[in-house]
Amino acid sequence: MSLKIGHAILKITNFDKRNGWRIYMNDFITRNKIPIRVMSTMQEEEHFHQDIELLYILDGEMKLVIYEKMFILKSEDVIVINSNEKHSFTASADILFAKVTIVYSLIHQVYNGINTMFLCNSIEANDENYTELKGILRKLLLNQLLSEQEEIGNKISYEYLSNYFHLLEVLTVHFLMNISSVGTSTQKDKSQQRMIKINDYIQGNYSKVISLQDL
Repeated sequence: MSLKIGHAILKITNFDKRNGWRIYMNDFITRNKIPIRVMSTMQEEEHFHQDIELLYILDGEMKLVIYEKMFILKSEDVIVINSNEKHSFTASADILFAKVTIVYSLIHQVYNGINTMFLCNSIEANDENYTELKGILRKLLLNQLLSEQEEIGNKISYEYLSNYFHLLEVLTVHFLMNISSVGTSTQKDKSQQRMIKINDYIQGNYSKVISLQDL
C-alpha cells in the first residue's frame, strides 16, 4: 500500500489497528543510513558512486571537478553530487567540510522510481533557498557534535532525524528535477541518464542494494 503526500509516494507496510502505520523509511533509521561527517580530506581521485552526496564547505578552499567542469568552493558554499556523477577534488591544507550522504535507494523508494537529480550549487545561484538549506546543515552539525560529546538519550537522535528529513524536504521542494526534463545533448549526459535508468531498474527489481561498480 502507498500513501501519496504531494508529489511523493511513501510505501506503507504492516498496518493494524493496534500499531497504526509503519513507514518503510524506518529501515533507513534503524540501519543508520543517514550520516553527516566532518572531513579534512585534501584530495580524492576521480570516482563515482550510487549514493548522492551534499558537500558544505566550512573552511578553506576546494577545487571540485564533476565530469570535466571545475567548481572552486569556498567557505559557506554548498553543492550536491548526484548519483553516478564522476568527480574528484583537491583542497587547501586548511580545508574543513561536511559531507551528507543521501542513500539512493531512499530517494528511489520515496519518489516511486522517478528518475531524479538535485540541481544544487550555491556558486551558480545563492538565494534564500540556500540560506534555509545552510541553516538546516548547521543544525545537523550541532546535533552531531552534541551526540559525540555526551549521551542525551533519544532527544538528540529524534532531533537529528527531524533535521535530516527537513533537509530532504528543502532539497526536494527547491532543487529536485526530473532528469528527463533536463537537457541531455552531450554524450556525458546521455551516459549519466542511462546509468540512472539502470540503477532504477535494479532498485525496482532486487531487494539487495548494489552499485554499478559491483556489476
